[in-house]
Amino acid sequence: SEEGFRKLGEAARANGIALSVHAPYYISLSGVDPEKRLHSLVYIQQSVDAAAAMGADIIVVHAGSAAKISREEAMRLAADTLDKVLFELSSNMKNAYSRSDM
Repeated sequence: SEEGFRKLGEAARANGIALSVHAPYYISLSGVDPEKRLHSLVYIQQSVDAAAAMGADIIVVHAGSAAKISREEAMRLAADTLDKVLFELSSNMKNAYSRSDM
């Protein structure tokens, strides 16, 4: 829960421990199934939210495997997914700031 993440972050800071978040291993930035690939955006957003609540500075996201496609195609799909992740995160940040100004 968000409260649990906050408490963990407070305890870590009180003991001089820096935190990082490892996003779920089942993320597949280069998956060929668009639904599964784009669901990675949700997992990454959840990881970002957890990191923010804990005060973690680093989020580790593995790209996944190329599976049965070429390395070039996997890189193209991963780049496309990362572009979408960055757009979503940026939009969410803008929305959060605009709500806090109300």
